[in-house]
Amino acid sequence: MSYESYLLPPDRLAELLKQAGLVLTARLVEEPAEGAERTFATFLARRPDQS
Repeated sequence: MSYESYLLPPDRLAELLKQAGLVLTARLVEEPAEGAERTFATFLARRPDQS
């Protein structure tokens, strides 16, 4: 098994979710803790209603 990981800024990732047709319903951005270098973000997205 192999995988690749990419570090993207939260705003860029949110834009990619929107471009993919998803509706962003929540976003939590955690600033780096003391001594850390990276910002962590958690997103909640859903597919739009298919009415």
